[in-house]
Parts: sequence; structure tokens; C-alpha cells
Amino acid sequence: MVPLRWLRHPVRTLLGKDRVATKLAYYKVALVRTYLYYRKTGLKATARRITAELRAIRAKSPHPALGLSELVNVCDIHPVSGDISGRIAVHAHVHYSDVTTELASYLRNIPFAFDLFVSVSTEEARDICDRVFSQLPQAGRVTVDLVENRGRDIAPMIYHFGARLATYDYICHVHTKKSVYSQGRMAGWREYLFRQLLGSEDQVRRIFSMFESNPSAGIIYPQNYEHLPYWGNTWLSNRVLGSQMCRQMGINDVPEGYFDYPAGSMFWARSKAIQNLFSADIRLMDFPQEAGQTDGSLAHCVERLLVLVAKYVGYTPLILADPFSPSWSKWRFDRYMARTLDDIKALLDVKHVKVVAFDVFDTLLIRPLIHPETIKTIVGHRSREMVGDDYAGIRAYTEEMARSRLGRDVGLEDIYAEFASLTGKPINEVADLCAVEEQVELDLVSPRPECIDIFNHAIGSGKRVVLVSDMFLPRRIVEKMLSNNGVIGYHALYLSSDVGVRKDTGALYRLLLEREQLAPGELLVVGDNEHSDVQVPMNLGIQVCHVLRPVEIARALPRFSRIIERVRTKGDLDEQLMLGLVIRKLFGPICYRLFDPASLIYGGPEHIGYAVVGPVILSFCLWLMDTAKQDQIERLHFLAREGQLLKAVYDRVAAHVQEAVPSAYLVLSRRAVTVPMIESVDDIYRIAGDSEYFPNELDEFLKYRYGVVLDENDRKNLYEKGLWKEQKKLELPRDMLELKPVLKELTEKIIAHSRIERPGLTEYLNRIGLDGGTSAAVVDVGYSATIQGKLSCLLRKPIHGYYMLTSARSREICNAHNTFARGYYGDQINGDESDLSPLWRRSFELETFLSSNDPQVICYVLDNDGEPEAVFQEAETAQQSSKTRAGIHSGITSFVDDFFSLRNSVYPELKLPAILPEMLFEEFVENISSSEREILSSLMLDDHYCGRGIVPIG
Repeated sequence: MVPLRWLRHPVRTLLGKDRVATKLAYYKVALVRTYLYYRKTGLKATARRITAELRAIRAKSPHPALGLSELVNVCDIHPVSGDISGRIAVHAHVHYSDVTTELASYLRNIPFAFDLFVSVSTEEARDICDRVFSQLPQAGRVTVDLVENRGRDIAPMIYHFGARLATYDYICHVHTKKSVYSQGRMAGWREYLFRQLLGSEDQVRRIFSMFESNPSAGIIYPQNYEHLPYWGNTWLSNRVLGSQMCRQMGINDVPEGYFDYPAGSMFWARSKAIQNLFSADIRLMDFPQEAGQTDGSLAHCVERLLVLVAKYVGYTPLILADPFSPSWSKWRFDRYMARTLDDIKALLDVKHVKVVAFDVFDTLLIRPLIHPETIKTIVGHRSREMVGDDYAGIRAYTEEMARSRLGRDVGLEDIYAEFASLTGKPINEVADLCAVEEQVELDLVSPRPECIDIFNHAIGSGKRVVLVSDMFLPRRIVEKMLSNNGVIGYHALYLSSDVGVRKDTGALYRLLLEREQLAPGELLVVGDNEHSDVQVPMNLGIQVCHVLRPVEIARALPRFSRIIERVRTKGDLDEQLMLGLVIRKLFGPICYRLFDPASLIYGGPEHIGYAVVGPVILSFCLWLMDTAKQDQIERLHFLAREGQLLKAVYDRVAAHVQEAVPSAYLVLSRRAVTVPMIESVDDIYRIAGDSEYFPNELDEFLKYRYGVVLDENDRKNLYEKGLWKEQKKLELPRDMLELKPVLKELTEKIIAHSRIERPGLTEYLNRIGLDGGTSAAVVDVGYSATIQGKLSCLLRKPIHGYYMLTSARSREICNAHNTFARGYYGDQINGDESDLSPLWRRSFELETFLSSNDPQVICYVLDNDGEPEAVFQEAETAQQSSKTRAGIHSGITSFVDDFFSLRNSVYPELKLPAILPEMLFEEFVENISSSEREILSSLMLDDHYCGRGIVPIG
């Protein structure tokens, strides 16, 4: 018989008890927070905030992006039935004994046997816990130990119980969290974490189902509580200690910016996943005495290491999506994305704000970098002959040493004096290095338009506007950067290298308040750094307006994060700079209207051209430029229609290259070349078999493949002879055996038409000089080099070929005509390779992006004066596609120009390897969102040749 307790959760759910209780808790929290905000800011500001909150609610509604991220909807998980294999330990730290009964009510929901380890800091709490927890039906051994009130809930778990917990298979860690420092803002956080981890027997069974069905699942914890500030998912004050501990445990991939960890430090885990923390030799005395710390302690650091140590040993985190306050962002970026420029300007306009302080780098000025330390790598590459390969490491070390030796923040002059002392380099060489770094910094920055708009609004408001930055660059360089990028009219510049104190210690803010004669609440800081521009000034009572760095917005998106992490950890300098350009373009804005987290590309066709199509074409054209030179090709002929765009990009590249191979545009098509070359029925068969044909009428096939139009007599003859059935659709290669007799019957008609077209084609090729003595090659998307082969045959000379992709069939043509056909993204592809380029798999989208609005050329005929005249197919797609295609082409042009601006001014060795363009293309086309599909809805491809007619990309 089914135990009655198994029916408890279904009954509660049907009655809505869990849902009602949860909603009441949320309403209570919302009312408390609203009242506190009203008391602090007044009615008008509260009304504005409520409007912003309503926008945030709309922004965080359930979204397809959830399916692309680590967020798990627990309701979609089938609960494990029966018992489980493996021993379970629960560690509960009970600092607030009045929460003991509440905690026990949740622990009762664990349907499996477990041992309970409880840490308390008072005798009274120990007595309460002994009494309450001894009544838990599934608890086998209950151990309640009195521990020193040190290290919050983390020290007892790691130091006191760590050795015992490590012997179990699964661990649950919970504690009686109150967050008293938040003054009610975080009310409901503990209850939320308890419900997500232990809310019902069914909930716990679903969690264990994830463990049992996914051996790589190492740690499971709830998505951030909805009222937790999103910027808490960074190191904040814990970066130095966190980096040190990562090094001690062998974790080389130390996160930058935002990363995953169980905020609130409650979770389920496999003990093996966090074993390294138990064996890290962390002692009780390593934790500071409790003094009301809100961040920066070892406990806060270890909390941030929980996921990192699990990943280091091969496990992955699973994050439980909040079912009642859903958000696409595991870090709750939806609140940031709901903000408008008007909201930000309203913050600046508040009467009691007398001074607005703007951060400089990554706020007013941005750089195409994933990490600012990349600048040292660039300088090292540019100065390799002078400093060897160790520059970046030495440069970072000398900055740290100079700061330590001088006991203040330092400038570039101090750093290079230390550099000269450490390396023994001559003064003139060190001065040259310093000059290179200054110039690289100058050339890399560009304005962040929306931040400049906010800055100008602040200037126009009549308030005092100052700039404040932790930066080693000298004042003259920073002032030049600002002036070059239109940041003018500010009243003061507080630079750490100039004044000797920094924002991230709070000293620079205290200096600013003193010099400006301000109370903390009269200053508003606008900046990007979560520690120095948000946490530190807030702790001082200063108001803040946070703007996310472009790379962090990209990192938060499920589809972009994978690309960033791959390039950050495995990419070379070229890939990092190229991805930096893309991120700067897409995520330079600070406000996003109708933001779609399921999309890879935010914006219109221009951004698709910049981030997806531009890199694919430019990487190909850079390779083409070098390879054609090496092959001693004297002229490149780009084939219509995709070749029109390829040639435009190639010519843009050629403008930056000495002795580039000249280019020409060859208005030809497969149809225009193959039909005039027909000599026999075998040629006719070959044309039919060269490409698949989607189900369509026989008449359409003959018209678009051979230029032959059947009349009534032709059709009647085919039907009467039984060669073809009326109403039958042709599909190739399926119907090839049935088609051959039809083609044989029509051979005379087809060859007669071929002879009409041949003179026009021959004359066209003569006029463009392709039949001369120069070494020539055609350029196209690909695949089997058909046109190249036909031209070689017709002109009786080898015509070579360069393609994005070539199929294995191209080998036969090259062997027959003593030519080569080189493929860049894939060469001589059979189609069954395991590592096929995504451009091959999604060649339709590739061709659609690259195609032009010009109609397809059908053939050439001679006019009355003997001049070759092109006959074009009716332009069915130009009007619908022109605006979208123009936007894509504009974005491509911008990307090419930005690439060469970077190469010419910052990094002359810059290249664009194929892997990054392929990654961006693949992610875009394989997981295209509804909003991206809508942008491209008017983009169509003429595919009459293969029977599909006009095909939309969607």
C-alpha cells in the first residue's frame, strides 16, 4: 500500500497551499520594501520605482532563453521514486535558534535516511536543536556541536565537520540566515532558499533525480533570490583572497566579471565535487573574528569557490529556476535590462544630488577587450624583440611591486622605473616601452555613446560633474583620451595615479567628498566596476548608478557566454581582439528596449552583418589575399552573385595591402556556363545529376536547368510514349532513372538551344579578358567547382578556384583540367566527416547572407552589333530583400573598417582565424530566435535552379 506521506505533496499542490503560502511571503516582502523605500525617498521617487519594477516584472517573464542556460525548471524533472543509493549528510548551522523549528519543518521533507550535523554558537541553541532535531523521522545520527562564532556557516562546515561530511555521497548545507544588515530589504531570502532546496518531499526527490540521471551534476542550488543585487555575482571585495585560494587549489581559470556561485551559501552537492575545500587545510583561525562583515571575509570567499572547485574536478552546477519570480538571467540581469535612459537621467536630476562623478574606463570610454590585461599582451607582442616573451608577466609584477614599495597608488612612470630596476634595461628602451603602452591605450579607446549622452545631460543640468578613475596612466594621456572622444566640460578629474589613493579602497571617494565639501548622500557615482563603483561607495553612503560593461552583458546571455568562455580560456590574441570588436558593437549600449535574451544578436540587420557575416567574409578574404599571392595568380574573378559582396570586401582588404592581386566581377551563373557547353546526352545527364532538385514540375526543371520550354506537342509526346506521367512531380536524385529517358528524348532540342547560347558566352569571356595568357582564378562560395571546370574546358586553359568550401567532387574537375580548387572553411568535403564546418551544414543561410539583390544571369546572347548581352531572370526578391540586405552589407563594411583600424593603429600582426567566425555563424543559425528570424524575414534566396523557387531564410 502507498504510504500516506507520499500523497501529502500532491494534495497540498492541488489545494494550492504551497503556492498561496509562497505568494503571501512575496507580497509581505514587497510591502515592507515599498514602505522602506517610501520613507527614504518620498512619494514621487517611490512611484517612479514602482513603474520601473513593473517593467522588470515584464522583462523577467518565462522565456525561451531558459532552455539555453544552466537554469533548470524543477517542475520538468521527474521525481526519483523509492530510495536512493548513497549516504546523505545534512549540515545545518543554527546561529539564530528561533529559526530552528522552521528549519526542522523543511528537513522533514527529506524522504531518505540522512545524518544531521548541527553547529551552534550558544548552549541555549544546542539545547533547542537537540530537542527539535531529535524528532526528525529520517534523521539517523543527530550531532549538535558547540562551535566558536567565527566564519559564519562556512567555517563549521569546512573546518569543524569537513572531515566527517567528506565521507558521505551527498551533502546538503543550510543555515538560519537573517541578513540583518539589509534592514529588511532581503526579507524572504532564507525562506526562498529553504523552499527551493527542501520545500517538499517531491522537491527533494526531483533534486535527487537530477543527481542520479546526470553523473556530472556536482552542485545544485537555487537561482539568485529576486531581491539580491545582481552585481553580487562578482568577486566584489574577495578578488585578491579568491585568486590566492584558487592558486592554492590548482584552479588556473580564475573567473573575471560575473560567475556562478550559490549566493546565500545553501545547496545540495556531491561530496566529491567540493572535496578540495574539505582538504584545503583551512583552519578556524584563518577566518576573522565576527564583526558584522558583509563581504571580504574568508567565508564570503569560500562561498564563491563552491562552484569553481566543483568545475575544477569535472562537475557542473545546476541552478534551480525561481518558479514564482521567473527570470531568464541566473544573476537577475532582467532588472538592469528593464531600465531606460530616462530612468538614469531621473537619478541625476534628484535635487539633493549636487555632484555627479563618472568613472572613465568601461563607462565613458570603452575598449574592444574581453579583459583589460590584454593591453599588456599587445604591448609585449609589439615589443617582442626588445623584451622577449615575458613582458606581460613582468609588467604586472612591477606594477604590484611599485605600489607596495611606494605605499600609494602609482603611475606609469613609477611602474617603468621599477621595470628598469628589475630588468636592468637601458632607460631609453624602457622609455620606448612606456611610449608604446601609452599609444596603445590611446588608440584602443572609443566613446560609449549612451554614457556620453548621460554625461552631457549631467553637464546640461547645471550640476557639478567630475571624473574619477583608478588608473596608472598619466593625467595628460587620460585628458587626451577624453578630449579625442568628445568628453569635455567636466569640472574636475580625480585620477588615482595623480592623487595617490584609489577608489577600490574608499580613500579616493573620501578625498573627493572632502575636496568637494559634500555629504555622502549628495554625491552620485556612475560607473561599471561592481566593487569600486558600486559596493565601496554604497558602503560610504554614496548613491550609485551602475552601468554594466559590454563583456558582462554578453557573458550573461546564454548563447554568448559559451563563445566568450572558449575565447577567454583557449583563444589567442587575434580571437580575443576580434570578439572584443563584436562585443563592443553589440553591447556598447547601457539600455535595451525590448531586450531578447534568447537572441545572440541585439539590434537589426547591421549588427547581424557586423557580428555574423562580416567575420566569415573577412577571414576568407584575408586568406584569399595571401594564398592567391603565394600561388602567383594574376587576376581573381569573383563569380556572381555571392561574388559581388565577396569582391567588395576583398577590394576593401586590398586597399590595405601592397601588391594585392587585382580583382574583377564575373557575371556568370552555373546555368549560364553549363548549357552552352553541352555536346552530348552525357553532358545533359551530368547537369541533371550535379545538384539535387526539390519536388516540382518537369517543365520548371527543364526551363531553369537547360533553358528549354516545352510546348503542348512536347508534353503530349512524353505522355504518349510513357516517358513521363502527367501531374508527376520531379525530385532528384530520387527520379534520376525515370528522368534519363525524358532527357534522351529531348536531347536534340536541348543541344540546339545550347548552340544558340554558346557564341554569347564566348564573346563575353573574350571581352573581359579571361581567355588571355594571365594566370586566373575564380572566387565563389563553393562547392564542386562546376563553373571553374566548364571555363577551363571552354577556354582551353587552366582556370583555378578559391572557395569558402569545396566538395570532394571538385577533385575530379581539378584532375581533369590540371587546376586546383582550394577551400578555406572546408576542402574536398565528403559530407560524412565528424568535424564538418557549420558553414557547410548551413550553406543555404550562408548563400542567402552573401547573395546580392541583382537578378540571376541566365545566359548571354549577341545583339545586332555582335555585343554580348546578358539575359537575366526576373528579379522576384530584390524589393523584399533590399533593405535587409543593405543593412547586413553596411554592418559588414563597418566590421572590416574596424578590423583594419585596429590592425593599423594597435596591432599590426592582427589576423582573423577561421574558428571564431565559424562559432558566431553556427550559434546564430543553429539557435536563431524568433526576433532574429523576424529581422531576416524579408531575406530570400532565388533557388529556381534546385526547384525551390523563392526561399525565405526562415
